[in-house]
Amino acid sequence: TLDPVKLVNSLMDEGRSREAIQMTRKLAGFIVPPDVMNVCYKSLWEDEYDADALLQVSDVHYVINAALSLGNCSRSVPLTIEQVSDIYARAVEMATSTTTSEFGVVDREAIQRLLSHLVKAGTYNLLAQRFGSNRLEASAWPFLSMFLGPGAVLDVALSCASRGDISSLTILFVRHYDEIGSNDLRAQVLERLPLGLSVEAYSHLLPLSANETGELFCYGDSNGAASQPFTLHASELSSRMQREEGLTFYLNDQDKLRTIDYMRMKSPEHTLNENSPFDASQWFGERAHRIHTFTGLLDPAVALCSFGLRRIGENDAGKQRLSSFCATAHHLNRIITDDNLLLDDATSALSVAEFFALGLQGVVRLILGARTVSKDADVASTMIARYKKLLEPMIQSHDNSLLM
Repeated sequence: TLDPVKLVNSLMDEGRSREAIQMTRKLAGFIVPPDVMNVCYKSLWEDEYDADALLQVSDVHYVINAALSLGNCSRSVPLTIEQVSDIYARAVEMATSTTTSEFGVVDREAIQRLLSHLVKAGTYNLLAQRFGSNRLEASAWPFLSMFLGPGAVLDVALSCASRGDISSLTILFVRHYDEIGSNDLRAQVLERLPLGLSVEAYSHLLPLSANETGELFCYGDSNGAASQPFTLHASELSSRMQREEGLTFYLNDQDKLRTIDYMRMKSPEHTLNENSPFDASQWFGERAHRIHTFTGLLDPAVALCSFGLRRIGENDAGKQRLSSFCATAHHLNRIITDDNLLLDDATSALSVAEFFALGLQGVVRLILGARTVSKDADVASTMIARYKKLLEPMIQSHDNSLLM
């Protein structure tokens, strides 16, 4: 009588795992015990990194350990990003299944790590699509070697910020706010954004004071808006931006559910900025100053401070400092753009501090007035008049020198 188990074991002893599996499929009517099949599938995985074989293994802890060990694979391992994603998904499914009691309980930390890797695989695929390299059959090595380690998401975010890639940056903040969503890390990333970039383009990513319900993002306000913006959780921001701006945050519905589940399990939003030493008002003020120094323009600096005033708490000690900055900026902006200023007897000469706050372009506009290009015959006399009224008294009061 043919004993299928002995036949399969014989092929296994000869190192012919694939033939053993094929044999079991031909033995119709014979049932090969699961543990024997597991040995075959495990052998194929360990010898050839056969992803399809690993997905057939019913040993929960073996599959979980294999999935968590993928980051240690060498470059020669022939796995694609699609296969790696499938392995993580299978491990998560097995770890959270109620039918795995025979293998023992899977600890919460292992489930978190698996979900983290699965979410990162989804993020990698989304960014690859944005960068025009969305081939699922591509090697998984770049992902395994550079996207799973500590600080990897932060490094990617810093790179995107340096290029001014707001869309990719938004995807990273929404999908991985547990790693880069706190105000101090968010500010570190946003510091890399080009100073000449429109503030409105990244206003939804600006730091936000801790609040009782834990929203991390503001959306819906614009420069000059008087009303408060919406404060939103990450999932709400993604829904609104996908609906209104067409930005895709998830590969599919399953990816969305897993991402949200992982974030809720790993790091609830309301805990990120509790007892944080981050000084939001100082950050807004300092970046506004750098924007003005770099661009010579007051409008974007004022815009950033205006956004900041709507995002920091009422009891923030630095709120008055930001308000004063905005008031001073508005005053300086009027000085350099309002040609009727010379008719206002109440207008006095600038202080040295105000003069230095203008920046190079501000000083040029101050002398020329709002009409920087003009063929009027009186443009020269207007320039002289503006100089005598606004600058000459200041210079004379410092012995004809502004070198302090």
